[in-house]
Amino acid sequence: MPTDSHGNAYVEFPMSDQEFIRPTLVKDAAWAGAATIRIQKRRGNGRLAQGPEFPSSKAGELARSLIELLQAS
Repeated sequence: MPTDSHGNAYVEFPMSDQEFIRPTLVKDAAWAGAATIRIQKRRGNGRLAQGPEFPSSKAGELARSLIELLQAS
């Protein structure tokens, strides 16, 4: 699994031909006192756009919420 310049593991998946979504596991986020997941968008030029960051303990709840949204559509 790739890591960023701070040693945090991330995955990327395409959103379009030139943009990717990048969830990153931040091992020790000072503000949370625990691990967090940061979601960013990487543009074709390589620049990252900041997105939300939340405690990793909430990842399951987020996944369930996304599935609920998809089922409602």
